[in-house]
Amino acid sequence: LLREIEQNEHRYKFLLDNTNDIIFERSADQRITFISPAVTRILGWDVSEAESMIGRDFLHPADLPQLDTPFETGVDGIERRRIDVRYRRKDGHYIWTELSSQIIRAPETGEFDGVIGTVRDISAQKAAEADRDRAFRELQKLADADALTGLANRRQFNTTIENEIRRSARSNQPLSLLMIDADHFKNYNDALGHLAGDNCLRQIATTISNCATRPGDLVARYGGEEFAVILPDTTGEGGIAMAERILLAIKEMGLPHPNSHSAFVTVSIGIATAEDDAQTPDQLIQCADSALYLAKKNGRDRWETLDDVGEVAATETEAEIKKIALR
Repeated sequence: LLREIEQNEHRYKFLLDNTNDIIFERSADQRITFISPAVTRILGWDVSEAESMIGRDFLHPADLPQLDTPFETGVDGIERRRIDVRYRRKDGHYIWTELSSQIIRAPETGEFDGVIGTVRDISAQKAAEADRDRAFRELQKLADADALTGLANRRQFNTTIENEIRRSARSNQPLSLLMIDADHFKNYNDALGHLAGDNCLRQIATTISNCATRPGDLVARYGGEEFAVILPDTTGEGGIAMAERILLAIKEMGLPHPNSHSAFVTVSIGIATAEDDAQTPDQLIQCADSALYLAKKNGRDRWETLDDVGEVAATETEAEIKKIALR
């Protein structure tokens, strides 16, 4: 019998010395009464050092609230728990671990007598998860970005305008939309070539982005040489102020245009506001588009609003306005 006990002890010691997890036991007053040698491999502490500490000494400050729960005193009826927490190594660095714990109760009384558990290093797993999350965010960003300009693409624009229309209706706050088109862009491409045209679009995109800088603003490439700016919580007057800022900034680029009356690259802007101009994304876009076509008709390098669109002669159809815009 004695030999069998010695063999079992040897077996248990071998398992404790070679397991990849830290095995511990702590008393009801948080003192560590036992900890396995894996604490040295994983956290760098000697067993004697670790046994002189309490469980809270190892945890990252942000994770301490997870220990301030009824489980830690055995009064909430939960006997087992598994949580992810950061443990402090002896060198001061923290690693992610999986802490699995089970309540110990006194055999005679059933009262809480401490906790036994394991600590597993999951830092590699956490790092892999972070890499996957980062890769997913990058892919999502690419899926929502225009390849040429880096702005939001049409897909992201459609999602955002739908969300903002709903939010505007719920909060009873205005929402303005600017549709922006580069003037005489076909002539620019014909005169200077597509590479120069691409560079022109990139410069316009950057300039517009530098104007619409609030966290909720979205600047998107709507298609071709057309851009869109979504302005949450913005009245019609605010939309006009933004349009004037963009017109000035585009002029200040000073980008020569060989086939334009102004001799420089300019844009035309249509403005619509959801507070009284439209109730759906399609309506708001159509309103801003119509205002844009009117800005083209009235000489370009200017902004127009929906109210101005209402003044277009009845004989002048939208198709005719578009024809003027493309000249």
